[in-house]
Amino acid sequence: MLRTDQPVLEAAGDERAASEEVSVIQDAAAFTAFERYVLLGLRGAVPAVIDRIAANSALDVVPEERHPEPFTAPALHVFARQDDVVRYEDGLALRAHYSRGTFVVLDGAGHKVHLEQPDVTAALVSDWLARIDR
Repeated sequence: MLRTDQPVLEAAGDERAASEEVSVIQDAAAFTAFERYVLLGLRGAVPAVIDRIAANSALDVVPEERHPEPFTAPALHVFARQDDVVRYEDGLALRAHYSRGTFVVLDGAGHKVHLEQPDVTAALVSDWLARIDR
């Protein structure tokens, strides 16, 4: 946890635990984004479906190994330094495969990097889309 706004957490009520699970920034903006973009999906999730997806989510082969030729189109890889689900080092290890890849590790964000660092993430995605158009 890097930043916590205690009144925001207290006001979150029943949704607090779901928000805290993978958050490293717990302030009003991050919680509002969580409510807007994540909470509805969590509430509507069917546990049996989620379990079935989770049981079959592992890849048989790493895509970069299955297709060893370099990926030459623009690519964007955004990682969060405090992500405890996806290790940024693993992603950075693949950078030689992406000859036109942008690799960014954002400090001050966890697994919900797009909610905790929305302005930077939006700028990176906008740049990537512009590079694709060119």
